[in-house]
Amino acid sequence: MLKSLKQIIAAGLFWLAGCISNTGGATYSTYLITSEIAWQGPITISIKPTHSRKGDREQSQLELLAGKDFKKRNLKTNLYLDAKSDLEKTTWLGLRGGIDYSIDSTHLGIQLRHFSGLNENSASHFYYIPYLSQDLTDKFSIGIWDYGKQNYDDENGFSYLGLFFVYSFNKKSKILFHYGEDLKEGGDLYYLKFDLKF
Repeated sequence: MLKSLKQIIAAGLFWLAGCISNTGGATYSTYLITSEIAWQGPITISIKPTHSRKGDREQSQLELLAGKDFKKRNLKTNLYLDAKSDLEKTTWLGLRGGIDYSIDSTHLGIQLRHFSGLNENSASHFYYIPYLSQDLTDKFSIGIWDYGKQNYDDENGFSYLGLFFVYSFNKKSKILFHYGEDLKEGGDLYYLKFDLKF
């Protein structure tokens, strides 16, 4: 029964991703590569370098996070203080939190992130990342998420809806790939993330 449910959910996610990918041609592509290295303890400390390219524009950014993950039965939550900067012009300070509820190997959750700009070059903004995923094996998961961002002061933002895959090498390291199309302005996102925990 559980295996059949996994197959139905996985097929549904693939079908939904196909529908999304046929919503129109991309006007631009964004490539985002990041890695997160975390030291776990009473408080988890993470460093997260990111490099992105959108059209001809490239940007590098560094994030430092400190916070805690909580787990009670089927519910996981987390809360982190998050500072990020391109180390040249833009700097933000923020909070991020998430909720993940699981039933067997199906996960439903959302991550919310608020950032306040610390100078005139840094617009205050928030991220919202709702998702639904299915563990197909103990190492491989598939899901759909909306990787969205919105500035508080203007209409600038994006909403990349699409499929993501996670492969766990072991309990301490994994890789995530996401492809999504921007529902607000067109364009698409290729997102690759490596996680390593100590």
